[in-house]
Amino acid sequence: MQRFSHPLAVVLTLAAASCSSHMADAGGGIFESIPSPAILIANGGNSTISIIDPATLQVVESLPVMSDMNPHHVGVSPDKSRVLITALSGDLSGGHGGTGGHGGGAESTIVYQLSLDSREITDVISIDATAHNAAFSSDGNTIVLGMMEHGMIVGFDATTFSQVFEAMGFEMPLEVTPTSTGTVLVAESGAGRIALFDLASKATTATFDVGTTPVAAWASGGGNYYVSVEGGKQVKHLVEDASVTLDSHTVDPEGVPGQAVLTPNAQELWVAVEDRNVVAYFHPDTHAKLGEFSAGIKPHGIVFEPSGEGGNVLVVDVATHTVSSEIALGGKPNGIAWLTR
Repeated sequence: MQRFSHPLAVVLTLAAASCSSHMADAGGGIFESIPSPAILIANGGNSTISIIDPATLQVVESLPVMSDMNPHHVGVSPDKSRVLITALSGDLSGGHGGTGGHGGGAESTIVYQLSLDSREITDVISIDATAHNAAFSSDGNTIVLGMMEHGMIVGFDATTFSQVFEAMGFEMPLEVTPTSTGTVLVAESGAGRIALFDLASKATTATFDVGTTPVAAWASGGGNYYVSVEGGKQVKHLVEDASVTLDSHTVDPEGVPGQAVLTPNAQELWVAVEDRNVVAYFHPDTHAKLGEFSAGIKPHGIVFEPSGEGGNVLVVDVATHTVSSEIALGGKPNGIAWLTR
């Protein structure tokens, strides 16, 4: 691996390529040990989950899920021992909007759990609806997901996987994002708002109007959450302190935003701009645009090396904003997480 003195970022694009690696039984089984750190990627186009060793930039595991199911997004438990991957009967990895985009649906969703301790991947939840992601609550006791077509969110016990609650009244909920205070942010794509839902009282305690078709509120550390607003082609900023508030600034990526996250040192906000094939970066406080760089075909997901030390995946030098290398994957990579224990 080419090493840098600057932090590294990994950017997912939707360009497809081939790969070869170890395989586990479809839909579950035991896999080889996962390096730490590792990069996990949900491949929406070929029913696999890729494990990449960042030290070598090689795919060390390719874990298949059930045939014809499409892995979409990734959620990591607070203790970093478990990973949830949603796999849908419809392919939502084709970018935002239009056929195959996030506005489409799926007939069913299976949630897989990957245990880093037991080295098992198992299907733990199955629903007849579109769930864009599954997320652990901040205490790790509950798994929460949205059911887009039914206008509801549901919660499951994170140990037994039995349903523990359901809440109605949401308009086309897409992704759910846990906060650090026992609440979740729900992207109501049909209402143009983010709902703040309290898991203790099972009630919505606040809503934030953010514009047409919000897709997700991306957690970015320090109480910062960035909302990708697909229809409005902008990014909104929510701040969690004693309560959650909406920043008056609007981030303008000049295109359809994918994931939006702060760099590890919080010096820049990066936004994947899918329809312009760039990553744009902004001042973290004023949200003034600082620049952009080319990032393959339809960049979507972004993760940073968490230590701050150092179908394609692009490896980017954060300080110089240059792509240093690419990792070839099959299918359409969409969800991504940097695993470190």
